[in-house]
Amino acid sequence: MLRYDGERLIPGDHRLKNLLIEDLAKFRFASQYAINKLVLDAGCGAGQGSAYLSRSGARYVVGIDVSSEAIVYARRTFPQNNLTFVVMDALYLGFPDHTFDLVTSIEVIEHLSEPDRYVAEIRRVLRDRGILVLSTPNKLISSPTPGTIWPHHVKEFYPDELYTLLTKHFSSVEMWGMWIPVYDQHPARRLMHWLAPLFKPILPRMLRIRALPTLQRLIKADLSFEDISISRADIARKPTLIAICYA
Repeated sequence: MLRYDGERLIPGDHRLKNLLIEDLAKFRFASQYAINKLVLDAGCGAGQGSAYLSRSGARYVVGIDVSSEAIVYARRTFPQNNLTFVVMDALYLGFPDHTFDLVTSIEVIEHLSEPDRYVAEIRRVLRDRGILVLSTPNKLISSPTPGTIWPHHVKEFYPDELYTLLTKHFSSVEMWGMWIPVYDQHPARRLMHWLAPLFKPILPRMLRIRALPTLQRLIKADLSFEDISISRADIARKPTLIAICYA
């Protein structure tokens, strides 16, 4: 049975519903580029983002993930005609050059030991004038001290650092920021953010991965898309970075 491990979100788990809405908001933003397009969702996890794109105007969506367990779950949960799921390592994409019109990479790059190779592989499989929509935590906000609160993150990026990496492979890159004002401005969230560097070395793993969804539900039980803001203003202060990269 697929379980929440602090990273992979499981559709239908009521304890994660706010995190699931937050995740889908990124795919909702990306869907404006997916109309009638052939789309690769790299690191699709349990598949809810791939399914969202397939229902939002994409011609066809391929979701890939290195976890066979996640792919089995996704295939069973989202049986749609214009959607397929494949077990594949995102560092070694098994597709010909210039295959896709759009690639989405939502909260994936921070898990990889070779981020430069990953971005190069995405650029290789994108057609000329294709687009990459990539999101990742903003290290200035998520982990301002050494290390990270998330047990599966290998490397988090500062905004300028991410921009430098992406412009190495793409002709044009737009940087956006996403945040949830009702949540991120709340005193409890600010306190948690301040205490996180002190507690992350000693707090048991299961408490660390359950703290965020629990706090979100306490602040607001039912998050909606209207609570989530994505803009190009004041990116350094936004918890999530979103990059629109043009091949």
